[in-house]
Amino acid sequence: MRVRHLALAFTLALLLQIAQNALAAKASALPYATMFISRHCARAPSASFTGGGPNMPTDRNDYVADPYPDFGAAPMMCTARGRRIIHNQGVTLRDTFRPDTKFSFIADVDQRDIDTANDYRDGIGGNAQDAKVRVVADLFSTMPKVCPYLDSSTAVDAEKRWIATLPRPKDFDNYVARLQQVTGIGRVGPLANIKSGVSKTGTWYGLENTVADIMENFHLESGAGIEVAWNRLEEGSEEYYKLMALRAYEFKGAFSPEYARRYISNIMYRIGYVFDKVSSAYPNSPTTEFLVGHDTDIITFGTVMDLAWNPRPLPVNSTTTSSSLRFDLFEASQLEHESPDVVHAAKLLGDQFIVQITYIYGTTMTDSGNLFQVPVTGPLVNDKGQVPLSAFLTQLRARIIKECTTNEANYKEYSASMLTSIRERLGPLHTSLRGIFTDHTERHVRP
Repeated sequence: MRVRHLALAFTLALLLQIAQNALAAKASALPYATMFISRHCARAPSASFTGGGPNMPTDRNDYVADPYPDFGAAPMMCTARGRRIIHNQGVTLRDTFRPDTKFSFIADVDQRDIDTANDYRDGIGGNAQDAKVRVVADLFSTMPKVCPYLDSSTAVDAEKRWIATLPRPKDFDNYVARLQQVTGIGRVGPLANIKSGVSKTGTWYGLENTVADIMENFHLESGAGIEVAWNRLEEGSEEYYKLMALRAYEFKGAFSPEYARRYISNIMYRIGYVFDKVSSAYPNSPTTEFLVGHDTDIITFGTVMDLAWNPRPLPVNSTTTSSSLRFDLFEASQLEHESPDVVHAAKLLGDQFIVQITYIYGTTMTDSGNLFQVPVTGPLVNDKGQVPLSAFLTQLRARIIKECTTNEANYKEYSASMLTSIRERLGPLHTSLRGIFTDHTERHVRP
């Protein structure tokens, strides 16, 4: 027990080192509108595992020496503790919204998404209780109903190219060896002997997927409040977080930019549509909307928009349970002293609003609902994750595949010529802002 307390202290100490991450403190400037792309609660694992590859077992227990524990919930459903975490995160978030904001909660079709949306709503309380959770499955994926899958050869080639571009963790082999010590050798034999490849549908399978799944299970055990890794890996220790890089690496590599654009276009469209609508109606439409789905939504948005996040002590680009990408729409005047660079850029563009994008996350080691916040990084934003609204909408729209959206109403048309106009109007400031308005769409091959 003492060791667990030390691990918890280690985790919280590292989290609190991030100067701008404490959401519990009341925000000095509340946003006019906010959008969330949220991953659901901590859940039980799926009933089977298909990531080992062709002709490999689908029972997770075949990959480890001892069986995984009972999670106290049906496969893929929220655990009781996972739901408490979400509710308490809602309480933590409560004071980060304007009192007069109108709430909207949209969930994917899975019960864990619906439960998570309801728990966020109940935790926030107040006028959030006036909103009913809407289930809109087509918002979260239009494939293949509206947007066709990539053909096999394109999907395979795209995935192989994408994997080749990602830096493999430098200690990957050592991490796998250490994980093998934790799991013991299961029926399939040593983990390092599992062959990797890309299936005919463009799915990355094998060793990377297997070790990622094991670390994800440990994370889910933590979320459920049960014994983690058979007590052979200290939950919340420095080693635990290093091994979590196995999961972050594989999951980032699982969705090529070509696939990601098709998958996330509809959510991207929704964010642009809402921000365009509420900014045009200013000051009469303060809005907060939760889009509650999956880690795939978070990671594919980051890939398509060329954004990353560093949620210490977790690895870069982690997508843990009950975490979110948060998009805040501020009046430029609110950020005059905090971010003079992006405010000046907004003025040159005639923008009244600035979008701030952050990754928010908690720790599953307690159900307190504490949340931490780090800015996203990338060529689109400044070092605080901020970008003028028109530049954000321009880049958003440039990456959307219109045929993969379900809403036929267009928000403002921002064309490639608008990008040139933005650069010309900014002048030298464009360079000093680290190229945040450069058109980066060509790096992603379009179907």
